[in-house]
Amino acid sequence: MISFNRHLLKSNQTGLTNAAVLIAVAALISSLLGVVRDALLASHLGLSRSLDIYYAAFRVPDFFYNIFIYGAITVGFIPVLTAYLKKDKQSGWDLTSGLCFCLGGFLVICGLLATIFAVPLCSHIFPGFNAVELSQTVSMMRVLMIQPILLGLSSIYSAVLEVFRLFLADSLAPILYNVGIILGIIFLLPKYGLMGLAFGVVLGAIFSLGVRILAMKELGYHWSFAYKEITPGLKKIVKLMIPRSMTIILYQIYMSILVGIASNLPAGHLAAFNLANNIQSFPQVVIALSLIVSSFPVLAKLYTDKNETGFADVFGTTLKQSLFMMIPITGLFLVLRYPIVRLLLGYGKFGWQATTLTANILLIFIIGLIFQALQNLLIRTFFACDKSAGPFFASLATYGSGIFLAYYLSHQNGILGLTWAFVITNTIYFLLLFLLLLPSLKNVSWGGLGKRVGEYTVITAGACLVGLATVKLTGSWFNLTKVLGVMGQAAVVGVIFCATFLGEAKAFKMEEIVVIKKIAQRFLKSR
Repeated sequence: MISFNRHLLKSNQTGLTNAAVLIAVAALISSLLGVVRDALLASHLGLSRSLDIYYAAFRVPDFFYNIFIYGAITVGFIPVLTAYLKKDKQSGWDLTSGLCFCLGGFLVICGLLATIFAVPLCSHIFPGFNAVELSQTVSMMRVLMIQPILLGLSSIYSAVLEVFRLFLADSLAPILYNVGIILGIIFLLPKYGLMGLAFGVVLGAIFSLGVRILAMKELGYHWSFAYKEITPGLKKIVKLMIPRSMTIILYQIYMSILVGIASNLPAGHLAAFNLANNIQSFPQVVIALSLIVSSFPVLAKLYTDKNETGFADVFGTTLKQSLFMMIPITGLFLVLRYPIVRLLLGYGKFGWQATTLTANILLIFIIGLIFQALQNLLIRTFFACDKSAGPFFASLATYGSGIFLAYYLSHQNGILGLTWAFVITNTIYFLLLFLLLLPSLKNVSWGGLGKRVGEYTVITAGACLVGLATVKLTGSWFNLTKVLGVMGQAAVVGVIFCATFLGEAKAFKMEEIVVIKKIAQRFLKSR
């Protein structure tokens, strides 16, 4: 058993498609656990103020985590680490240890300050909460401040594992993170109330860090700290981080204001927004982000090697494969949004009124799904090109106006207006990113890519029409007040939609069909 686990942790994935498939499978498992997590939360709490408090308590911990870790550390650390590893492995370990020491210490200080000033922070961020609700939010937030420290260290190790293409070991971490949260919902929520949820999140963060530490040990990593040798590398990481961190600060301020606006809306509306957002994030994480994560180290290396043709080919392939998957998934979600919400969340205290509200929010999210999914590709490409200022200026122009749009539309149409503001803002952000990055992508074959996107859109529209017709036709075949009935109709519509799309794609002789066939054959042979 021990030898198997070591082989598993050291398993190396070479090749962009293989790595993307592996990441997608792991992301699928993690996302499914995320679905279970949300279903348990919805079942136990419903669209209530308690669930609003749970999501609100994450705002400050997520603020720190996202600023210093999500994207900022990985996009700044990976290119520098790659350069250090060209010297020797020990230089890479020195850099990794130095970053862990500096970042870990900084996050501990931030956590202590946030804990001390939790009451005024929460009072200003969530003006719609009463005294009791604020007290609960503060208590949960203080416990949750442990999470960014643990996940911060975990994310540094994640970047190292990505560079060594140990995607399997790396992908276990988010799975175990969700396992910890689920254990908290099942065993700790009934005993400790909302605080039990906070304990479960910390448990999940410990699991996430633990599995990556084991993988790093199998890689031969050991703690070392050669300050003089790594100082230039740390300075370069900080230099790369600052524009990205500033970008994320703007986004986190924007999201904090959105949460503050939502706290003034009826109880449960903030929870519905978050649940719908989690559902639309599912295909982003499983499909688009899997391709993007596996391509980023390759893009960084090609840029470092000044291989412009290879860089353009990898970017174009990643973009095309992402669109091939995301465009039909967007169509499928449009057709099946009500069954999806009902099947994923419609249990216990989550009734039909909650389902309708969440499905209406999800519809708006779906409209901007493709643009939001591809943001990560553009942002990571900026950093692969060592051009970190572009996303900052795009966010500065976008999120400032997005705040005014959120205030205006939320006053006009409540949580639905707030969702529209979010989608419009993110779409504009994507377009600005694309325009700023375009000069660096002059070798990409845009004509051929545009033709493919047109074909994807046409065949998806055809599949949507067939899917909607199937929904109407099968409406009387199933008892849609029961879970099995909803599941049966969704299965029939989903199969017919996919068969229509794949049939049309085959008729267009799309090369992606051949890739899917090869992946399926490889998977079946491996079993």
